[in-house]
Amino acid sequence: EKALPLYQQAGDKRGEAHVYFRLGEVCFHTGDNQRALTAYQMALPLYQLLGHQLGQANVYLSQGDVHFRTGDNQAALARWYGVALTTGTTVDDVKAWPERIRAVTAEDVREAARTWLDRRRSVTGYLVKELPQEKHS
Repeated sequence: EKALPLYQQAGDKRGEAHVYFRLGEVCFHTGDNQRALTAYQMALPLYQLLGHQLGQANVYLSQGDVHFRTGDNQAALARWYGVALTTGTTVDDVKAWPERIRAVTAEDVREAARTWLDRRRSVTGYLVKELPQEKHS
């Protein structure tokens, strides 16, 4: 969130949209569904203004995920199908998603990792419940 005013001051709409989108992702993953939807709704018009179709598609998909989690399956399906149809995917493709996902094996994931991940350009992070208190002498 601290980056948002910097992007706004610089007039960087793409950076601003990305901050809102990432904030939505964090809120979604921490269970704050309403705040996630609000953040996604802030990102969407910025992506639309920029003609950033991938950003728009990601927002729609993420909004669908929130709706699905909260039990609003109609809204979730509308988002998912809407994204698919506006980005060149067919209804049959969407219907095949669950089967295609189930067909992915652990070996498929390992092969993709070997192909696409580069240890020389990686970062490792650790999630900790609390940071240890610094001792001052």
